[in-house]
Amino acid sequence: MRGVLRKCLSIISVALLIYVFTQISSLKKMGRELSVNEKVADTARKKVRSPQLSNEAFSNLAGSVVYNRVPKCASTTIRKLIVKLSIQSRFKVHIESKPFIKQCLTETEQANLAHSWSTLGNTTMFVRHLYYVDFRRFGFQQPTYLNVIRDPVERYISAYYFNRFGFKGWTAEKAKKWLVKMSDDKRSMSLDDCVSRNVTQCLYDNPSRYLNYFCGQDNQCSRSNEWSLNKAKENVMNSYLVVGLTEDMENTLKILEHTLPRYFFRAREMFASVNAIRHTRTANKKQPSEETKRKLRAALFYEDQFYKFVKARFHKQLKSIDLT
Repeated sequence: MRGVLRKCLSIISVALLIYVFTQISSLKKMGRELSVNEKVADTARKKVRSPQLSNEAFSNLAGSVVYNRVPKCASTTIRKLIVKLSIQSRFKVHIESKPFIKQCLTETEQANLAHSWSTLGNTTMFVRHLYYVDFRRFGFQQPTYLNVIRDPVERYISAYYFNRFGFKGWTAEKAKKWLVKMSDDKRSMSLDDCVSRNVTQCLYDNPSRYLNYFCGQDNQCSRSNEWSLNKAKENVMNSYLVVGLTEDMENTLKILEHTLPRYFFRAREMFASVNAIRHTRTANKKQPSEETKRKLRAALFYEDQFYKFVKARFHKQLKSIDLT
């Protein structure tokens, strides 16, 4: 009996040793791949910055990353992907997510955020719905920004119904916590009806624009006009290494893998296993008429111009990486 027990223990010991050896080998291999990818990334980063980006501005950015995620642009799915990637690649991720979190901050709040961020280390990713903050204004090194956006009309449609009904599968308790408070009549109003009555008033009553996320914290950024559009473009040029597209997530992750491998190593491979997208479908979403979409696109003119700018930049970055 003792002989059998010793034999079983020996087999278990050998199996454990093989497992530990395999894990160590896997980690070493991953480390070598990360090292090689970081060297490739240096070249890729230079390519995606030029001629569209300021190399001098980007040379002064920190190794830490801020994803000031735009709502209704696959941001929940991307957030969950980042959590999985942080476990795989062992970087720190700091996520702030709660109902109606502040996106526009006071000067003091911006300064406090910049100071807090400076203490988190050089391999940390900060994830939050937040309008762009210029850390340099408060004497701190600017982090590297990234974001993902989508066609402004499609995003507005999604946001309109999300604010009324949330995600499919939400419990009544969660819906009560996250949904925008409004009358039953307003909640039941279709986007077609809202726009047909008065598109300007509909946008005013149901605000959901994304130019603010790139324009920043200035009071003028609350208005969609030529100034806020140009400011948003300027901030993208000087602080955003990547602004991807929801409609092209495969290539968005491809660019991120090449430019930020410390954070997005094997992101496309892992994205395929993230099934969160099944749980982030907007409830009761109705596709509006083409006439409604036409009116919305005209009303969202500056968001549309910004989207076209980002889309053109995105495809130039992708082309530069494909040439490496």
